[in-house]
Amino acid sequence: MVRTASLVLLFGSLNLMAQTSTEILDRALLRQTVCGPIGLKARMLDTSQDGLAEPHQSVGITLNNLKSTPIVLERYTLHFNAETSTSGAPFEGEIKVAVNAGQEALFASLTTVPNPVSYVEVNLIKYADGSSWHPNEGEVCKIVPRPLKNQASGNR
Repeated sequence: MVRTASLVLLFGSLNLMAQTSTEILDRALLRQTVCGPIGLKARMLDTSQDGLAEPHQSVGITLNNLKSTPIVLERYTLHFNAETSTSGAPFEGEIKVAVNAGQEALFASLTTVPNPVSYVEVNLIKYADGSSWHPNEGEVCKIVPRPLKNQASGNR
């Protein structure tokens, strides 16, 4: 009986340590940019299995609400490498997204622009109480998406 109790305590401690170190590792891998009352993470998504006829790329954006009021809408801009009016100008998007206080939500933005996405810029956040947030004049809230794993390993 005593041996069983000590084994449970030992495995319980190891389980807690494993969860903590995994959580820290995940946070380090998913770099978060904090802009005022929001946190942002972005990564390129694998679109190879989408089955769409036209070439495309997709960016997964995680929006973390650091404020006590729920978010209801986000306006963002995708910027591309070597963007020009003919090769892929910035793409502006708006999404109705419900993100409660202290929560995060993931959404994706799909584009057929052939140039790689260089960064995502957040232009405006609207809250359920009617208030809003946007970067101060002259400031930019941006995050560079993590590349796909096969692209990242090729760069090392």
